Amino acid sequence: MGETRWGIVTWEDVDLRIKRFSVYVQGLTNAYIWRDTPGEYKAGDRIGTGRRLLRKTLKLNFWRPGDEYFPHEAEIRYGVPGELDYEWVYR
Repeated sequence: MGETRWGIVTWEDVDLRIKRFSVYVQGLTNAYIWRDTPGEYKAGDRIGTGRRLLRKTLKLNFWRPGDEYFPHEAEIRYGVPGELDYEWVYR
C-alpha cells in the first residue's frame, strides 16, 4: 500500500492507420478469478480441467488524432474521448 511507480512508454514505426489501442498492465494486484468453461469438465478429469485462471489487469486506453493523411498529428493521447480512460479487467 502507498507504493507508486513511474514509467514511460515509447512507440516506433506506428501504423498511421491506427486510431486507438489499449495497453494491458499486470502485476499491480494479486487478484484473480477462475473461469469455468461450460461442458469442459467430465467426471474423472484432472482437477482444473476446463478452468482458466484470469488475473486482474489494468487496461489503459489511448488514441491518436492524426491518420495517414495528417501524419503530423502523431501525438498519442491517453484516454479515448467519450469512453473510459482505463478499466480493470480479468484476462
